[in-house]
Amino acid sequence: MMVVLAVGVMAGLVYGDGEPTPLSYTRSIEENFDSIGPTGTVMPAGWMAGGCANAEETDPPIEQFGPEALTVHDGTTRLKGSVLNLGTTGDPDRAVGQAPTSASNDRGIQVALRNDTGAVLTSIVITYTGEQWRDDQATPGNYSSGLDQEKLKMFVSDKHDFSGYVEDMGSDFFFVRVQNTGAAAGLDGNDPANRTENIGGEYTFVNPIPAGGIFYLSWFDWENNATHDHILAIDDVLIGTSGVATAPIPQDGGWALTDLAFLEWLRPEPLVQGETVLVNVYFGSVDPNLIPGKHGTILVVGNYDGDSTDQFGRPLDLNKIYYWRVDVIDPNGGLGDVIITGNTWSFTTTVPPEVIVAESDGSTEVSEEGETSDTYTISLSKAPASPVTVTIGPPPVFVPIAASGDDAEENQGSGSISRSSSDLEMPYDGSTEQIIGLYFLDIQIPRFATITSATVEFKSDSDEPEDVWLTIWGRLDDPGSFQQDINWMISTPGIDDETAATVEWTMVDPADEWVDDGAYLTPDLSAIIQEIVDQSSWDAGRALAICVGNGNSLGTTPSSSQRRAESWNGTSYGGTGIKQPILRVEYTMDQITWVPPVVVLDGTNWEGEDVTVTAVDDSLVESDPHTITLENVVTSASADWDALPADDVVVSIIENDCGSWGFAPVDINKDCVVDLTDLAEFASQFGRCTDPHFPVICNDLR
Repeated sequence: MMVVLAVGVMAGLVYGDGEPTPLSYTRSIEENFDSIGPTGTVMPAGWMAGGCANAEETDPPIEQFGPEALTVHDGTTRLKGSVLNLGTTGDPDRAVGQAPTSASNDRGIQVALRNDTGAVLTSIVITYTGEQWRDDQATPGNYSSGLDQEKLKMFVSDKHDFSGYVEDMGSDFFFVRVQNTGAAAGLDGNDPANRTENIGGEYTFVNPIPAGGIFYLSWFDWENNATHDHILAIDDVLIGTSGVATAPIPQDGGWALTDLAFLEWLRPEPLVQGETVLVNVYFGSVDPNLIPGKHGTILVVGNYDGDSTDQFGRPLDLNKIYYWRVDVIDPNGGLGDVIITGNTWSFTTTVPPEVIVAESDGSTEVSEEGETSDTYTISLSKAPASPVTVTIGPPPVFVPIAASGDDAEENQGSGSISRSSSDLEMPYDGSTEQIIGLYFLDIQIPRFATITSATVEFKSDSDEPEDVWLTIWGRLDDPGSFQQDINWMISTPGIDDETAATVEWTMVDPADEWVDDGAYLTPDLSAIIQEIVDQSSWDAGRALAICVGNGNSLGTTPSSSQRRAESWNGTSYGGTGIKQPILRVEYTMDQITWVPPVVVLDGTNWEGEDVTVTAVDDSLVESDPHTITLENVVTSASADWDALPADDVVVSIIENDCGSWGFAPVDINKDCVVDLTDLAEFASQFGRCTDPHFPVICNDLR
């Protein structure tokens, strides 16, 4: 004997041939069949039970079936060819079962549902209790394969009679008979020994149910003994959109530390809104089945309504697989708790992948005098499966506009400054010509660095096909004055405050047209940034200002033509992500060297490789001390290691060239002190001349 649960889908059904009128399904449907009563013969609304013509031993079933009256039965006698109202005589706790005939007339149970959720139904939770009310196989133990396994099986079909596509929902939805002794005796289906609770779970439809679509759940039981079948029944059916717990932390199949403090998860919504879903949490390391009391330690019981637990009470063993499961306890609208068995998750305790950067003496300090060196070590927390490459070098600069007012527009008619516009029009806002000023904070580029590339990225605020001719320049003064709301403060702060270097930006080709929300880069601005960082007043961490105005050597933008970019205010008032202007700079530097430039760590050297940093004794007069940052960029073919963070190394350089405060006029040897050595140098050269008109007494020192 076999019981089969099937799901069918049909829209626009004309109800006939005994088909049940669909129930409206919005969130959940429950049925325990107690409304039938101890003597009832009629199925609940939306449900039907009856015979199936010529469907004997067919998997999947191929015939729709017609309604029949229920026969009240308690399983104590042999019966076939009926659909049954099962339960102990007079007991209001009822179940519905089936007794097929050996000839040609199998039996089935069906409920029809209409998807009234207002959305496509992609999955559903189906749980029920399978009950066995009679053990009646003639020969025990002979039915161990194929149809004779006597299991509840579930299908999805697009036709009531299963003539279209059919989906096998899998073994999670089987109800396998629990007794098969051949005793030919009645059983109490309410006895835990004769029933299986909470069969099923969440099913994802291969063919989702459209809004308004009709779908069917069908249980089939057909004669495959050819003499007598067990009597199997269903009870406590729950159909809903509540699901199992999700989002486990640690992630399923992932790793965790041995001192893991928490298990975390996300509970599903309850079947009945306003109720609270509770949980049972099981944890173990022997078997993924987590059988309570055998393989699983129950951590949290029943009335727990949280989404995490720290009730371990002991450290975990290293390099061991642990299993855990969160069973959902749904109050089911007060009809009795429904336990939805969760997925079994696992994690392995391990040392997490980590790239460790350690200073040999607590700090990386080097001196130009004697070109002294220091070392730091790069290591991994454990041996990697694939090599891990760490590339060392100065970090690229990525600095977005940081606040309202740091990007501004200067009216070229009045000189007035606007700092709150939602966009930046270059170079016209309507018919008003304007200059755009951009103020970028905390630029971590050391003085005298060699700029290799520099751009400003703009995000377009609209489609802009017009031709424009623009010029870009920088500010050499302390750009803090840029933020003063004084007319003409962006364009004309002082006589020599603009960089000599300028960059022309011409957009006249179709390929130069801007599309709304597109990202667009200026031409290379390296010459402008280089001029700024070469100033004697420059230090890493200062701000800099960039200006964009109308016209260049190739032309002048006509009135009302523009390129409109997002501003900081435009992003903060409703945009998402970084859309304000961004300064991007890459550079190299000669003040230090580092060897090797690339470290590759694998299973042989993961415990550490040294990087040696050496100061270069240059003739540049720099701050004493001054710092340079080295970035350690991690890449690997292994997803566990690729792009892991690694600490930057800040190198402190002790300067041996004085003069950052300037030199006294008679500090002849430029050692930042006027003393007798300067007098001795003066005396040793007293009377020497380099006048080419007197070659006999003067010297050529070139």
